[in-house]
Amino acid sequence: MLSCVAQHACSACSFMDVGLRSLRYFLTVAEEENISRAAERLHIAQPALSRRMSDLESQMGISLFVRTGRSIRLTFAGQHFLTQARDLISRLDRIFESVRELDGQQSKELRVGYVPSMSSRILPEVLKEMRRACPWIRVTLFDLDTSSMVKGLADGDLGAALLVRIPGTPLRGIDYHEITRHSPCVVMSTGHPLSARDELDVAEITGFPIVVFCRKGYPEHHRWLEGIFGRPNQMKIQTECDSVASMLAMVESGEGVAVVQEGFESLSPGLVVARPIRNAVAHRFSFGIACRSRESSPELQELVRLVIASAGKSGSFGSVS
Repeated sequence: MLSCVAQHACSACSFMDVGLRSLRYFLTVAEEENISRAAERLHIAQPALSRRMSDLESQMGISLFVRTGRSIRLTFAGQHFLTQARDLISRLDRIFESVRELDGQQSKELRVGYVPSMSSRILPEVLKEMRRACPWIRVTLFDLDTSSMVKGLADGDLGAALLVRIPGTPLRGIDYHEITRHSPCVVMSTGHPLSARDELDVAEITGFPIVVFCRKGYPEHHRWLEGIFGRPNQMKIQTECDSVASMLAMVESGEGVAVVQEGFESLSPGLVVARPIRNAVAHRFSFGIACRSRESSPELQELVRLVIASAGKSGSFGSVS
């Protein structure tokens, strides 16, 4: 049995010694069924081609041809080998071509603005699929507010942006692809007095301290809140936060409630709860991906496609209607 294993290993090693050029020569000989014609087509001497085919048979340990006078035909094993060799050469050609294309592609940077609270569910999957689809693209992320992202797109500093669009916000010169729409809700600690209610009026919220994002970094958040509450002085702002993490920490500790988008509570399961705001349909906002108008690079189109597809799978905190 050991001798059989050794013989099989030897055969495998011999097969690995078969060169790609020998396989291409074999295909030509099989197609021409004549060594002279094949040698002429390959621009090599007939004796050299004959030796190459004999060496191929010796390396494989099988007869590939039946020689009858000046013509040759394939044995049964030769016919099977022809099918496999054609498939192998075809696959190798495709591999070589794709590598050449990739080598010709210089590494590019795609700068993408994003809002963490809305993008956290979809970005990991999008980035993974983007690396797979466009390995020559290096995606660089920038945590920015909506106004900074819009300016970055207009100035060409950003290629795309995952942003929040407040109703009435103009996006001139920008193509916007809506992914979801979100209704406002109130997020609070699990033991907060308002957590006993199923739904809240705006007037009920004004009696409690509110945690908001800082105006300088998130002006669109304040415009949205002012639309909900009517006047800024109706809000008892307890603290301004510079990030989602700091807002969650303040809410979890009971320092105040936060008026944010539905689904925000899933960022801190078990520690905070959310309650919808009654009659707040007019204050729903949109989340989507934006890029400059007439910007149609294949890489950017792929990013837009992946974002929309990933948001559809994850639910992304909302719904489109």
